[in-house]
Parts: sequence; structure tokens; C-alpha cells
Amino acid sequence: TTGGHIWKVRSGGGSPQRLTGEAGEYVHVAWSPDGRDLVAARGAGATRRGGTLTQNPWWDVVRISADGGALTRVARVATPVDANPSNAARRAILQPSWGPDGRIFYPAMRRSGTANVSALMSVTRDGLDERTHLLIPDADEAVPSPNGRWVAFQAGDNVYVAALPWNGT
Repeated sequence: TTGGHIWKVRSGGGSPQRLTGEAGEYVHVAWSPDGRDLVAARGAGATRRGGTLTQNPWWDVVRISADGGALTRVARVATPVDANPSNAARRAILQPSWGPDGRIFYPAMRRSGTANVSALMSVTRDGLDERTHLLIPDADEAVPSPNGRWVAFQAGDNVYVAALPWNGT
């Protein structure tokens, strides 16, 4: 398998337009609030080697213009390798999203003492100014609200909403 592409089609139907020039493992595509760009997670190629998406050792967070063209890698996120198998699959597929100030958000695993925690990270559209906004124990996914006041996150089989300290920093 050579991988897939990111495509778009008008909401009313019509011919699909391929946006990516390079095939890959693209998942969790999200439109920017202004409609100019898309962000997606691109896997390391595990499916080309006979594996599954959950076996990627890392994911790239990539941005592409809504009109297509070259990809911009804005972050690389390692998959947790020391998690037990039942938890690893839950955290193994990265889900980037858009947040306030046009920043791209994504969860990344970090060590805190002897435990892994999810760090809610963000970068600018060009992958600059990496920031850690929040550390959440046992979170599998984390997504900020568009205004940056809240974060929704999944821990185990539950979804929580908490205040997200946001002042543009």
C-alpha cells in the first residue's frame, strides 16, 4: 500500500479535488476556522510495512492549504512506547485541532515522575512558538474550545470539560 491522500469536495456535491501530492497515512483532518488551511496527522508509514495505524512510532502534524499544494510539518509527536497494549491503542493515533489565535493544538505524551501524562501542546501555523498549555493525567485526547476558555478531554471511558487558562500564552 502506498497510502492515501487528503481530498475535498463541495458540500453540495461535485468532483473531489485531491489536495496532497504525496501519499501518506493521513487521519483526523480538520479545517481552520478561517477556511484557509487544513491540519491532519500523518503517520510514520506503519501500514506500508504491514502494520496498523496504532503501530506508528511517531506522527507528524501537517498543515496544507485548502487549495492544495505543499505540506508544512508543524510538529512531530512520538507515540508512547512504554504504555501497556490496552492503553497504547487509545493514545496511538494523534488528533490535531485548531484553537484560539489560529494555533494548532495536539496532545503529546510527557513523563511526570514515573507516570505518563498528556500535555496539551500548540504551535503557530508555521510550527513555531511551541507551548505547553496543560498537563492532564491519563488523558487520551484533548481539544481546546475555539475561544480557548475550555478544554475537552477523554480519560478512560469518560469525557470531561475543564477550564483552560488562556491569555494568548
